[in-house]
Amino acid sequence: MGVPNSKIAETAEKIHEIAKKNNVIMAVYGHCGSGVIHTKIMLDPKKKSQWKDAEHVIEELYDYIDSVGGVTSAEHGIGLSKAPAWKKARPDMIPVMRKVKKALDPNNILNPHKIMDAPDDWVKATNLRYKVG
Repeated sequence: MGVPNSKIAETAEKIHEIAKKNNVIMAVYGHCGSGVIHTKIMLDPKKKSQWKDAEHVIEELYDYIDSVGGVTSAEHGIGLSKAPAWKKARPDMIPVMRKVKKALDPNNILNPHKIMDAPDDWVKATNLRYKVG
């Protein structure tokens, strides 16, 4: 995600606050000079309760990022966990993105089911990779 440079320290503190409130361990790192912040949630993929906590963290985190004028993605693109927040923050971009995707990937073989078509429940989508207990 990306935030204005003036909000980097505040955002790092807020990320830790959100994680602690939701009983989640989260690493925060990034590229301070460009306002790019990365997070990594540490959890046991077999514990359903930890996924639920992570879900709350992600939703609250991206709402905060949007409130300070930040963006969901600033470097690595939109994955399954970012897609719902991106669609919420930029709904006007979805029709444009669909047209570009269809023009460049008419057979939908490049990252199918990502961004515009990603499910709103990223935990269920992630369960395709990890078997949530």
